[in-house]
Parts: sequence; structure tokens; C-alpha cells
Amino acid sequence: MVATKAGVAAERERLTSAGAGRRRWLLPLLLWCLALPAGAAPATPEEGLDYDVVEPPAKRAGKGADGRVEVVEFFWYQCPHCNALTVLIEPWAQRSRERVRFVRLPLALNSAYAAQDRLYFALEELGLVERLHPTVFQAIHEDGVKLKTVGQMTAFLRDEGVSRERFGKAMRSPGVRAGVAHVRQLASHYRIAEVPTLLVDGRYLTSAGHVGGSQADAIAVVEWLVRRVEEERRAARR
Repeated sequence: MVATKAGVAAERERLTSAGAGRRRWLLPLLLWCLALPAGAAPATPEEGLDYDVVEPPAKRAGKGADGRVEVVEFFWYQCPHCNALTVLIEPWAQRSRERVRFVRLPLALNSAYAAQDRLYFALEELGLVERLHPTVFQAIHEDGVKLKTVGQMTAFLRDEGVSRERFGKAMRSPGVRAGVAHVRQLASHYRIAEVPTLLVDGRYLTSAGHVGGSQADAIAVVEWLVRRVEEERRAARR
């Protein structure tokens, strides 16, 4: 597994150390996100600093609408920061699944690795993304496996029980091509220049770069934004 208890503990320790907190309000909210007791309510993140508002917002990135707040992660398999984010974003998304519709969107920032975007959508097409998504990150960043070309991916997936024929068919499918085109369109609309970047309700963008470099702090801002959207929706129904 990519996510480890040691990794979460290290992030908690970093945030509670003397020099860790640029934003003191982030710690109580982060502790809430990690299912720990928090001693005080967090203050408000700052627009233009901790997150950006996108105008105009785009349509939902995922398919369909089910009433939950959509949170999108733009990621790249080759990116070490995206690998590091997994330790918090996946458990958070799992705990929040009744309120949050979590969508992963692959976005290679180097065209030489563009096949990795197709890899994600191929795994989705095969119904294997939940099982193999963390495995791909682990292979690249912990095991040193090269997954740049389709041939390398084919060999890797063969060891995971996926035949060359099945994987090849998925990689060539219309759904994979459409998925890649959709992500590129959204990335252009939102002017995504770094990964991982997190998008809330099609309107709010945040990242570790917004909050001093901490992936955990970015998750705290996302949680606050989700609550904000939920409150806006309740107010609209009154």
C-alpha cells in the first residue's frame, strides 16, 4: 500500500512541531479530517491565498450528479508529490464518501509520459482502478519500475493478471480517448499548471502550493470548502 500509518503520523508530527504551522487554523481542521479530536473550531481560509475561485465554473468533471459535493484530484503517476498526497486523500475520500464524490483525473505535465493518462482510464475501463491505482504509484516510486511506455505498462500489468490483449483493447478504446480529451479540456479551462491540484464543486482550486507546501494542509482546505458548499446548498433550499 502507498498510504501508511507511519506517513500519517509523520505528517501530524510535522504540523504540531514549533515551526510547522504557517496557518494555525489548519491544524484543528486537519485533525478533524484525520478523525482525531480537535480542541477548537478552525478560522476561515483566505480566498486568493489558500484557495482560488474559478470564474466561470465548469461542468462537473465526473459522470452524472448524485447530490454529493464533487472533489477532483488532478494527478500524474510520475509525480512524487501526487504519490505523497495518496497517504491522505484516499483515506479522506473513503471516510467522506457519503458527502463527497471523489474523482481522479490523470494529467501528465510532460508529454513523454502521456501514456500514463491513458493507463489510468484503461484501468477504469477494465474495472481495476481501485485495486491497481495505488499499486501503480508504489511500483513507480517505491519499487523503481519504469512505466513510461505502453510496452512497459503491458509487462507490468501482465504480472498483475491482465493479459496483453485485454490491456491493449482498453488502451485503444473510445472511452479512454474521450477521458483523456476531457481531462485536457478541463485542465485548459482551469489553467492547471501543477499537480496535484484539487478542485471543489467546479469552483474552488487549492493545492499544497497554496498552503506552504503541505499536502495535509491542502486536504484541510478541501474539507473546509466542502462544508462551505454544503452550507450554500442548505441556504439555497430555505
